[in-house]
Amino acid sequence: MLNLQDFFHNYVSFLPEIIIGIGLLASLMYNIFGKKNVILAQVLYIFFVLASLFSSFFVTKNGNNDMYIVFERLLLLSAALVPLFFSEQSKANPPEWLFLLLSNVLGLQIMMRAQDFVSIFVALELSAISFYILVIISWTKVSKEGALKYLLLGIFASAFMLYGLSWLYGFTGSLQLSAPKNLHFKNEFLLALAFLMFLSGFLMKISAFPWHIWAPDAYQVAPNSVVAFLSTAPKVSTILVLLKILMAYQETIPSIRNILIVIAIISITWGNLSAFWQKSTKRMLAYSAIANAGYLLIGVLVHSSFALQSLQFYLLVYVLSNFLAFLLLDFYEKKQQIYNIEDFKGLGERHALTMIAMLIAMISLAGLPPTAGFTAKLFIFSALWQNYQQSQSLWEIAWLFVGLLNTVIGLFYYLKIPYMAFLKKSAIPTEKKNTENTSVIIFAWLLAASILFLFFYPSVF
Repeated sequence: MLNLQDFFHNYVSFLPEIIIGIGLLASLMYNIFGKKNVILAQVLYIFFVLASLFSSFFVTKNGNNDMYIVFERLLLLSAALVPLFFSEQSKANPPEWLFLLLSNVLGLQIMMRAQDFVSIFVALELSAISFYILVIISWTKVSKEGALKYLLLGIFASAFMLYGLSWLYGFTGSLQLSAPKNLHFKNEFLLALAFLMFLSGFLMKISAFPWHIWAPDAYQVAPNSVVAFLSTAPKVSTILVLLKILMAYQETIPSIRNILIVIAIISITWGNLSAFWQKSTKRMLAYSAIANAGYLLIGVLVHSSFALQSLQFYLLVYVLSNFLAFLLLDFYEKKQQIYNIEDFKGLGERHALTMIAMLIAMISLAGLPPTAGFTAKLFIFSALWQNYQQSQSLWEIAWLFVGLLNTVIGLFYYLKIPYMAFLKKSAIPTEKKNTENTSVIIFAWLLAASILFLFFYPSVF
């Protein structure tokens, strides 16, 4: 017999997801029967996202205070920031794009809360299908080419996931997200191979090597508001799921950890070296996202409470820095048709406030003081060093060395935009110079102030 108290407890624990689900239905009905008012669609979207956000605090007060609730808040905040900070882009897109963003939020939320592999896969696909459409939403020839590459790679990753999942089920006899009590088949090589195939979908989500090749094209052709969301929210939820899976299977498949360390090292190196040669600002940030996937894997693979706290802090700073960078890139693309790094020449003199905010975003991504990016990288590398002192693993000292070396390499491309803006003269005639936008300055400096504040007071987080 169903216990009403247990039913209410389970209902409350999934209240954030239920609210987003209701918002998804409301948005669908509005797009079918409404008058397609963009402003009203935005209000509807923001209402349900904020309601879900506030309900997550209520859930925490009701005894579900686990580490996933914190990341869920970050995910919801990143979703809410898209229509608020990229208003001009959202006006250019049809109202249906907000429905797709809500479906992404729902898929990523369910994926974080799922306790079995099938639910994780279905939630991942719900999010992925929405992203395929969002990348092509501008319906230009270039966007079709970028979205097609993203779609084809996503299909391959999904096929690998299902194939690996079938192997895992055959080996363990269970689809539950928990350590298997006994194995039907104990060949560690094949078990690790099956596990790696299943993880391919998650590696694609965080744009880690070798599933990273979609990122530069998708970042370049998608609307900036979509790219800002695409580069942050999926990483938050996917890193959480990876953490849960690896904690459950680390003893059953010990070799998978070393494989992921190699993937992280290659992701950091490939991302930074490729970003160094980019001329397009969005492609440069795409390769930066690949490198950051490797840094994030440090917090996943180093199992300690300090590593988990460092991972949470790194994700928060990465979300803030990325939103700040894409907000300003969106503004300059709309107002001055600036797409390449060299186009920023002389903007520091004419647009001092916005370019100083861009400087803060870039040095935060690079990991320099006085920004929270420095603190985030310091925490991550400190967690790795602490783990190395206990394990004395050559893999981990190599990981630490490569990470530090690539942080130095990252300085050379992250600082290209500030270098062009403040140390190079512009060839644009005076009469064509545009003035700064007050709303952009306000939004940008709210984010910039948060990044500076977290450097001086990281304990607040």
